[in-house]
Amino acid sequence: MKSFLACALLLAATVPAFAQVSDEEAHELKERDRIKREKAIIEERFRVEEHACRQKFAVNDCVNSAKRSRSADLGELRKQELAINDAERKRRAEQRRRELEERQSAERQQEAAERRARALKEAEERQQRFDEKAAKRAAEQGEKAAHPAPAPKAAKSGTVEPQGKPRASRAFNAPQPGAGKAAENRARFEANQKEAAAHKAAVAERAAKRTKPPASALPVPAN
Repeated sequence: MKSFLACALLLAATVPAFAQVSDEEAHELKERDRIKREKAIIEERFRVEEHACRQKFAVNDCVNSAKRSRSADLGELRKQELAINDAERKRRAEQRRRELEERQSAERQQEAAERRARALKEAEERQQRFDEKAAKRAAEQGEKAAHPAPAPKAAKSGTVEPQGKPRASRAFNAPQPGAGKAAENRARFEANQKEAAAHKAAVAERAAKRTKPPASALPVPAN
């Protein structure tokens, strides 16, 4: 369809040019025919004059005069013929230039039409992608609104430290004391226990002494 349109535009643009060229060519053909006829007349006249000169006394002078006349007339026709040839060359060069320009113009118009069509198609595709993305976002937002996410559960106290690691695990993974250190700790613990027991016994003994009842008075002898 586009190629047919381009050909139609090119044909419509070149019709007036062809009509103009035809008129110029017709004029050139008429001029060439005229020059051809006049040349024939000049040659025929020269033959007549040359034949007449043979009848005169001064033949050479008469013939030379006839030749000069013929050369002058043919020279004038030659100038006209050269002018026609030059005009024809210019006309043909202009015709080729015009045809090339019109062909390029038709091609440029076709290329411009194709660029517009591509730009329109790309714009429609971009708009379609934008509409699809907008519809997808709207659907996702609607889905979130219809099914809200559950609230996060509160963490149990004492299960996770601020670093997010369970305490039991941290205690389990803590380095254990050596055997000598453990024995030392156990001996210190037992000594503390014994010291505490002795101190408790001493305190109890002192308390018992303070609370002991006084001895009863001796009886008074009888008189």
